[in-house]
Amino acid sequence: MSARTGSRPRRIAVAGLGVISRFYLAAVDRLPEWELAAVCDRREEALAPYRGRYACHTDHRALLAEGGVDALVVAVPNHAHAELCADALRAGVPVCVEKPLALDAADGRALAALAADRGVPLFTAFHRRYNDRVTALTAALPRDVPVRSVRVRYLERIEEHIGADTWYLDPARCGGGCVADNGPNAFDLVRLVLGDVELADAEVRRDAAGTDRQAVVALAAPGGASARVELDWSWPGRPRT
Repeated sequence: MSARTGSRPRRIAVAGLGVISRFYLAAVDRLPEWELAAVCDRREEALAPYRGRYACHTDHRALLAEGGVDALVVAVPNHAHAELCADALRAGVPVCVEKPLALDAADGRALAALAADRGVPLFTAFHRRYNDRVTALTAALPRDVPVRSVRVRYLERIEEHIGADTWYLDPARCGGGCVADNGPNAFDLVRLVLGDVELADAEVRRDAAGTDRQAVVALAAPGGASARVELDWSWPGRPRT
């Protein structure tokens, strides 16, 4: 998909103005091929900085009904991804959605089928596969030497990142915790190197609220290669990945 429509920049909307949205908004601001057309959030205080400059909505359905956008970024809490993505695809609007695509595998498959049926792009933001260090690493791997094992670590203190987005700590809205939120990026990195893998083993530690705080996940590829994914939302000291 070209980044321009005729001679004008493509118009993009952002649904969900929480902590992650700032990265998308900064990217749109830097790219002359795109322009911010609309924002959507249920919270008036989140919309306030955009009033008078962009179309502001508290309901994504009103945003889609108004039209005039070429793409939609979905950065709302995880439990709402499936509904917003489906509504956008039915409206013919291409979607870039934060991971996970959906909280339920069946919902994710249904979205993929809907996108294919409508011929509308649906893109999950697996940003690690576009990380400069990751692309340099994978490009440097010798083609004639098989990879036997992969280790991916996501270590952070989640409270230092989420700001007011406390939904991350609600298993029902997040999807569980570190496994649902950081896991997709980690598993995607494994697949980038090893190809398709299957779950071999998993150890998950949850807090009193039922939120996944630490996990070690073992994955296996058909050819015998293995991967170990370490996830931690309670890492002490300086957050690091």
